[in-house]
Amino acid sequence: VFENLQVIPTTAVLTEAGSRAAGSGGDEALAVVDMSGASVTLSLSSPWKPASASVPAGTVHVGVPLDDNWALSVDGRAVDLGASFGSVMSATVDRPGVATLTHDRPLSRLFWVLVQIASWSALLLGRCQPRFLRRRVAARNGNVAVDTSPVIDLEVRR
Repeated sequence: VFENLQVIPTTAVLTEAGSRAAGSGGDEALAVVDMSGASVTLSLSSPWKPASASVPAGTVHVGVPLDDNWALSVDGRAVDLGASFGSVMSATVDRPGVATLTHDRPLSRLFWVLVQIASWSALLLGRCQPRFLRRRVAARNGNVAVDTSPVIDLEVRR
């Protein structure tokens, strides 16, 4: 039976070997270290809500890309989140306590998402509108006189 010893839960407290590997380098450190002792902590099932849980002293691994909008505090004291395994975050917790992980979403991001939605909607409506407009005009004008005579005459006369 195959057991993947390199798997790490999204948020976990790492073992001593995992803590050393987290700070030692990139993803190649994952290939050589047994991570099976990492214990799950801080559920990120609702990322829009702060996650809280009791954590022991050690390295808290947060398996999401490094982003300055994440913040970790233990018993109200801010703990610095840094890079680990190359692209994800971890923090060293000196004393056990209740850890709270939050993600700050700036209002400007919401504004730009709404601008994008409005732009795409206008583009789609603008693309579809002329076709519907032509159908409505043709339906209103029922008997339209169509002139099929040529605009210019290309025959050569001698």
